[in-house]
Amino acid sequence: MSEADEGFHPRTGDPWWNESSFTTFRVPERQLFGILYHYFRPNQDTVMAGPWFVDTTGDEMSNCRYNGFDWHLPMPAGADMFDFTCENGYAVQTLEPQRAYRHTYQAPGCEFDLTFTADRLPVAMQSAGERINTGMRDFVQDVAAARTGHYEQTGVMNGSLVLEGESVEVVDAAVIKDRTWGPRRILIPQRKPRGSYMFARADKDNSFQAFAMSDRPWEQDPIVGAPDPVVSGFYVKDGVEGRLVSGTRRMVERRADGRPVREVLEAVDEHGRELSATGEIVSLLKWHSPYGGVMTHWCYENWTFDGHVDAPGELQDWLMGRHLSHWMRSGSDRVLRVDAPLSHV
Repeated sequence: MSEADEGFHPRTGDPWWNESSFTTFRVPERQLFGILYHYFRPNQDTVMAGPWFVDTTGDEMSNCRYNGFDWHLPMPAGADMFDFTCENGYAVQTLEPQRAYRHTYQAPGCEFDLTFTADRLPVAMQSAGERINTGMRDFVQDVAAARTGHYEQTGVMNGSLVLEGESVEVVDAAVIKDRTWGPRRILIPQRKPRGSYMFARADKDNSFQAFAMSDRPWEQDPIVGAPDPVVSGFYVKDGVEGRLVSGTRRMVERRADGRPVREVLEAVDEHGRELSATGEIVSLLKWHSPYGGVMTHWCYENWTFDGHVDAPGELQDWLMGRHLSHWMRSGSDRVLRVDAPLSHV
């Protein structure tokens, strides 16, 4: 993991090669969730990029607070991963590699000038032999001819945001940023397992990120209450960072349409410290991703952990659309809520 990973990587000729990153932040007093996302497919000479803003007034891409994401734009001439301006007005500028980035956008109904400042250096997702962690097996495949990778980074967002003429103050808003590179081949006929991505930040010295994947076939997956193994992540407590080495995540309450409501995370890090956290959904976007057939509930979530209450954070709760459809048609006898011990509260 180095500053070189902030730029485009040497790659294979695979048309599915991706160079992507999201940066999300939340404004608690507005129950507002900002998603800034760009996804390059350099071998196709295309980029998908733009912002979403979501609050409690709408959870669809058609009725959320703002949808400025364009799916198939030409790659800007001279673009690099964090230095480009797209035709739709979305732009990113590196101020200091791995430390600070400026995000700007101007379009009818939305404009912003926001700066992300990192808490610490990125945490790379890796396993034995420095290869990509198995938790990303369905999104980034190892290849022999080039290095693939993925990382997370926490921090804060500051700056100006205007939505439909209304100014929104963004001050030290909690951020998670990710970065991925490598072939990402996902098609509707494929059968991918359900997964989740969790994050919380109480302050710069207390945060966590966890990645969990279902280990059950679709037909045996209750979706509610299943103990999904934690496959990667990190835990920062009192400024000390440690990788997660074991644990489970359970979604303990959903609505009948599959929308997540409440979840519980129990994990242990490399220092032997136990993380016990409960998350409650504030607002969400039903995000139909650019990855074939994957349906994601991209959520603003409040977390309680280590005595921190309502720490702002996130859940990405995804599964393939066919899996969700199968579950929704499975009958009214399915469990939508299970009892979960909350020993940490």
